[in-house]
Amino acid sequence: MIDKSNPSYKGNPPAPKLPSNFNVLTFTAACPSCGAPVEFASPGSVMAVCEYCQTTVLREGDALVAQGKQSLTIEDYSPLQIGSVGHVDGSDFAVIGRVQLQYGQGVWNEWYLQFADGRIGWLAEALGLYSLTLGEGEQTNLPAYDDLSINDTISFNGINYQVSDRRDAYAIAGEGELPFVVGQGWQTWVIDAQYKRERISLDYAEEGPDSSPIVHQGQAIEFNALNMQLLKDDRQLNEQVSVNQAGALGQSGASEKSSGDAIKISKIECPNCGSPIPYVAGATEYLVCPACHSESKLTGSTAELIAMHSTMQHFDSSLPLGAKARIPAEDIIGVSEFALTDTEQAAAAQGYHDYVVIGIMRLQEVGEFASWTEYLLYSLTDGFLWLSEESRGWFVARVLSEMPVSERGGLHYDDRQWRQVDSGYRNRVTFAMGAFNWQVKTNDSDLLIDYTSGDEVITSEQTEREITYTHAKPLPYSKLEQWFGSYLQPEGAQDVHSGFSGEGSLKKMLTWHAILQVAVWLLAGGSIIVGIIGAILIYIIYFRASESEKAYVSEEVETGPFNYHSAGTQGLSVVVISLALIVSFMMGIASTPSPTGPNPDEESATRGGGGIIIIPGGMGGGNNNGSSGRTGYSSGGAHK
Repeated sequence: MIDKSNPSYKGNPPAPKLPSNFNVLTFTAACPSCGAPVEFASPGSVMAVCEYCQTTVLREGDALVAQGKQSLTIEDYSPLQIGSVGHVDGSDFAVIGRVQLQYGQGVWNEWYLQFADGRIGWLAEALGLYSLTLGEGEQTNLPAYDDLSINDTISFNGINYQVSDRRDAYAIAGEGELPFVVGQGWQTWVIDAQYKRERISLDYAEEGPDSSPIVHQGQAIEFNALNMQLLKDDRQLNEQVSVNQAGALGQSGASEKSSGDAIKISKIECPNCGSPIPYVAGATEYLVCPACHSESKLTGSTAELIAMHSTMQHFDSSLPLGAKARIPAEDIIGVSEFALTDTEQAAAAQGYHDYVVIGIMRLQEVGEFASWTEYLLYSLTDGFLWLSEESRGWFVARVLSEMPVSERGGLHYDDRQWRQVDSGYRNRVTFAMGAFNWQVKTNDSDLLIDYTSGDEVITSEQTEREITYTHAKPLPYSKLEQWFGSYLQPEGAQDVHSGFSGEGSLKKMLTWHAILQVAVWLLAGGSIIVGIIGAILIYIIYFRASESEKAYVSEEVETGPFNYHSAGTQGLSVVVISLALIVSFMMGIASTPSPTGPNPDEESATRGGGGIIIIPGGMGGGNNNGSSGRTGYSSGGAHK
């Protein structure tokens, strides 16, 4: 008998999981813990999580057996929920289960689908991107997990796929019903590979990473193509979000709605310093405090401290956190997740999207002086978008779901050839603040390769675990002004202090200076004094730069000359090294003796002399006791 007096069940009658037109075998039994009904919409499901008391129940024939409590899922930006329905591939489907998986830098969802025609499927959701796989999966003889690396080629069913993602993960929560048992510590190893929109997922969970995987075949898909209904909080994603609708989009307290804003900015106290961190509720999981730069992870309504950083530079961005923009869809249709046909572009270019700046990063090219700023934007109706502020101007960009095809010397994407313009370079995160959909850390570094077609750029970003492609287009500053209005600082108004703490720069400069001075001495004779003066100037440059930066960084940052460098400091030091090299070389050439031998008048002065030059010409006579020691200058001869 169902215990309707149980607090978990009382007043919460179960809602049907499937629409009435579904002709699927459904099994219902009482939860062994609270008595609430637990439904199994799929004949293949072996476990379910009671939606009232979170007890994991196993299906054994017509009975249910309790097996401990299931952790609650982390609330995220996903519009999906158990009970959402959609239509794709000619059939209706319902979302009946979810596994939430944690990996090194974030979380992703695997939604379990039951189709009206009896098929099952999985909808993977990561960073606002989706991929759909159908069927049970196929056992294969493909290589073990550790035998595959990023960019390797996998041949499967006549298609050559490129490995784009490999990661080990563990389940942190489950809900609804699932075809396998997910318990505490359940671990999986997954490799994803793509060819354009086609995708295969190699699952090593059943037999382990040393065995051959089960392969699930599917494709990357746009969210709109799923034709979803019954989304979270009855939210229907459409092109124009009204003020009244905005309050229902995952926001509690309708009386607190702000007029004219489709996205509500929340604030949470930094667990390290107490400063407020702005974020969009449900859009992101990781936060970086703008004041103390500590990294935090959102857990429910609180922020949990992950790491503290005090070595980031002071930075004033052109757009602040929380800046809002209403962007016409036609302005950003050129950077869609997929290569769209003319008809698809025309359909997607209708209406507008309300965006908000939720995260800001400052990056530098490793080993070079180039630096740039990236802004992460979020929209309830259009997901994530990037703005990049570079020395050559602004760019609008989006991560691609459709993988470009690698070719010799470039890529093929959107029926165009993209030429590779560099052999690759590394970036480094020097500053971050705000909220991100992955864990951003100072000194994070990726391998980047740029490909161009006209003035557009596709950039591949690769780590040991994944490779992604981002499509960027130039953005006129006037368009940026239209989008953000008064939020945008005038060009040149932002105060950017590009200095940062990092060991080794001064030491490297002094080392190269010494090497080059020794090389000049060996080739043409050189001046010790010039070398010493050059070294002193370089040290003074770094010292003055580090002292001027102290006003812009926290007290814990080491800004001494051996721990500080910037593009300007390094550039000026290179100029000093070059000038010292030229002066020393010219002095060495000037002091080289005549081929006919020394002048008889100079013979007594140079006899017994030699060695490297100290000061050339007339800075003093010989020694007072008439010995043949160094006279204070050398005109060549004995040491050559």
